[in-house]
Amino acid sequence: MSLPRISIKKFMAFVVLIAVVIAALARPTHGWAALLCSSYVMMLLTAILGVILRRGLWQAYWVGFGVFGWGFFLSVTFLDNKIRFGGIAPEIFDVLACILDMMISARELSNADLHAMLSDLGAIHPVTADNVALSLMGLAFASLGGWIARRLARGGPFDPSPRTPD
Repeated sequence: MSLPRISIKKFMAFVVLIAVVIAALARPTHGWAALLCSSYVMMLLTAILGVILRRGLWQAYWVGFGVFGWGFFLSVTFLDNKIRFGGIAPEIFDVLACILDMMISARELSNADLHAMLSDLGAIHPVTADNVALSLMGLAFASLGGWIARRLARGGPFDPSPRTPD
């Protein structure tokens, strides 16, 4: 059995993904929280479309992604009393409000006011750090679920059913 070959394009995408994760965890700001929380929710909604529109192994992937992703999201949101994902919408709306304020009052602001608004996007709060970490964990957990479901749908050496092509 030979090892799978990885193209340079896939390897570079993986390196960029790892760099984004490290940057987000190193300085979990409002901007990172808004980006990652909205990406997580967007991918969960995309999983619903993937289940409906795809067939074969990719449909299995999206089923696993959705089950694991929504399961993680709901368990963190409703079952855990200490950590809540309730900060997703406020994070996104705080960033959008700050950007909108800058666009509306750009002519009237002094450099100090503009700097204060931009530094608010870079502020680190415990809720922000929790949302960044939970979004990354949710994306990783959902992706793992997708690959597990895809592998199970492909079948193993003891599975008598024929394999389906991609």
